[in-house]
Amino acid sequence: MKSLNDLLLSGNKLVSSIPADIGQLTSLRSIDLAANRLTGKIPDLSTCTNLLALRLDSNYFTGAIPSYMAAMKDLMDLRLNQNYLSGTIPVWIANLTHLEYLDLSANAFNGQIPDVWGSLPRLSEINLEQNFLEGPLPESVSLLRLLKTLSVHSNRLNGTLPSAYGALNDVQNFFVYENSLMGSIPTELWKMQDLKDLRVSGNKLTGSIPSELGSNYHLQRLDLQDNLLQGSIPSALGLLEALTECRLEGNRLNGTVPSQLCARKTSALTFLSTDCGVEGGTVDCSCCNECFP
Repeated sequence: MKSLNDLLLSGNKLVSSIPADIGQLTSLRSIDLAANRLTGKIPDLSTCTNLLALRLDSNYFTGAIPSYMAAMKDLMDLRLNQNYLSGTIPVWIANLTHLEYLDLSANAFNGQIPDVWGSLPRLSEINLEQNFLEGPLPESVSLLRLLKTLSVHSNRLNGTLPSAYGALNDVQNFFVYENSLMGSIPTELWKMQDLKDLRVSGNKLTGSIPSELGSNYHLQRLDLQDNLLQGSIPSALGLLEALTECRLEGNRLNGTVPSQLCARKTSALTFLSTDCGVEGGTVDCSCCNECFP
């Protein structure tokens, strides 16, 4: 068994804790124990120095991320999501320079997100949502030129949206909703030309909807609801040919929904919502699927 390369036991009904002697399988390159009922702390895998993938998601693990993982410099795929892990996201995560996929979502991590992401140039996905993280969005994320998904929603993050994120040319999914972010939406964000799904709802964003948004031709979903945005809805939204869903309600917008945007209802756009309710509505909309007062 010491020559075993892959331990793949996901999606079973395994219970109890992982046996401590798993560390004797020093040739392991992949461990996948996801979607079981495993409990206890993550065992000592410090001797498994050849690991490329570690998937322990969807279990009942507790405790902090073990510090020995700092030495797993070949690790490419780390998924610890949907457990009961706690503590902070360690600064030493910057040591995992081959990491391509990171998912720590749906745990109980707290503290700030460490600003060390420039050391992880291969990262394509960062999933940190549904924790208790606070503080600002780290500027160093802007250095991740291969990043396709940034998901930090449903935390306690504050501060502003970094304008430097406009350098993330490959990002397709940008999820920062349900936090306490403030300030305006930087026009630089619309330089993310591959953006398909933008969700910033449930924050405290102010200012207007930038007309530059109309240049994101791949955008399919736009969710700006429940912020403090003001002004009119820019006609440039009508240029978004791929747009299928647009949520703008719960802001302080006024005026009339541009005819160019309504015209999209005959093609890709299947859902549009604004504050166009009869009582207290501030937006005139003749083509909305839902109107909110």
